[in-house]
Amino acid sequence: MKNNSNKNISIPSQSELVNLLNYFQNNQFDLALKTATDLSEKFPNHPFAWKVLGAVFNQTGKLDKALFACQKAAMLEQRKAEAHNNLGNTLLKLNRLEEAEESCRKAIALEPENELAHNNLGQILFRLQKHEEAASAFRKAISIKQDYVQAYFNLGNTLKIMGKLEEAVSIFTQASLIDPKNPELYVLQGITPILLDRKPLINRDNFMESINNIDWLSSEIFLKQAFEENPSHLTKNLADFISHWCALCRDLINQNDLNMLIPIFIKLFVSVERNKDLNNLIRLFFENFNIDNVLELVEPENEILINLSYCQYNFLVENFKQAEAIAIKNIQKAESLIKAPQTEDLGWLVVRRSLESCSQKDVSRSALTNLITNLVN
Repeated sequence: MKNNSNKNISIPSQSELVNLLNYFQNNQFDLALKTATDLSEKFPNHPFAWKVLGAVFNQTGKLDKALFACQKAAMLEQRKAEAHNNLGNTLLKLNRLEEAEESCRKAIALEPENELAHNNLGQILFRLQKHEEAASAFRKAISIKQDYVQAYFNLGNTLKIMGKLEEAVSIFTQASLIDPKNPELYVLQGITPILLDRKPLINRDNFMESINNIDWLSSEIFLKQAFEENPSHLTKNLADFISHWCALCRDLINQNDLNMLIPIFIKLFVSVERNKDLNNLIRLFFENFNIDNVLELVEPENEILINLSYCQYNFLVENFKQAEAIAIKNIQKAESLIKAPQTEDLGWLVVRRSLESCSQKDVSRSALTNLITNLVN
C-alpha cells in the first residue's frame, strides 16, 4: 500500500503565493498584509507568508511585528541564509545589535558568499564601533559582488570615520563610476580628502541661534553656505537642518503654540520628503491637533498643504482608505493650481505626493488619468 501522507501536507497554492508576491512588489501593502496574514493563519508552518509579513511590517515601520514575523520565518527555515539575514536586518533597525550580529553570522555560515549578509554585518559592526571589522565585512561584500554600490558607500563612510580619508575618496570614486546617476554619489565625484571632512551645521556660529529665534531665512543661509563649501555633504547637512527644525517644532507642540508652529511645519513639509524626522513630526502634529482647528488658522493658499500632510499622516498610521480618499480630493483640487503658471509647480507637488499615499495602484492610476484628461480638455 502506497504512503499518501505527502498529499495531506497543507501548503498554499502557487497562485496564492504569486498573488501575494505581486501585491508586495507593487507596493500594495494593505492587500499584501491581508493576504499574508490570511495565509500565515491558514498555513502557519509555511515560511513564505511570514517572510512577506516581515517585509511589509518593515516597510511600514511596524518593527515589533516585523521582528515576530522574521523570527517565525527563521525558525521555519533554519537552514536558509535569507531568513536569518532578514531577521538580522530587523534586529539592526531595533538597535538590538548583538542579536543582529548573531543572526547575520548565522546567515554567513549557511551561505558564505551572501553579499547582503556581509553588508548587513558590516552595518551592525559599524554601529558597535568595530570599524576595522566593519570595513572587512564591506570589503567581503564587494569581493562577492563587485558592483555592490551600497557596500562601497558603507565602506567609504567607515574609512572616513577611521580617518583614512584618501582611501575613502578612492572608494567613493569607484562607487560613483559604478552608479553615476546616483545623486548621493554624483556629488562625491572629484572629492578630495580635505573636502570630505564635514563641519556639522550645529558647529557653525549662530546657526542654532537662528533656529531658536525661529528665523527660517537665516538658517537657510547657513545651509547654502555649507553647500557652497562642499556640495558632497548636502544630504547630511539637509538631514541635520531638518532634524534641528523638527526638534524645535516638537517643543512648540508641547507648548501648544499652533500659531508659531504652523508656518514652520508647512515649510518643513514642502522642503523634504521621505524623511524619518519629518514623518515622526507629522504623526505628532496630527495626534495633538485636530485638522479642522489647524485649517482655521492657515492662509487659504496653504490649506492644500495641510490637507496633503494630513493625507500623509493617514498613510503613515496605515489608515489607507482615508489616505486615498484625501489624496483623490487633493488631486482634484490640484487641477486649478496646475493650470495657473504661478502655482503650477505646487500643483504637481500635490499630485505627486498624493499619489504616493495611494496604496492601491488602480486608484492612483485612475486619479492621474482623470486629471490628465481634464488638463488636456
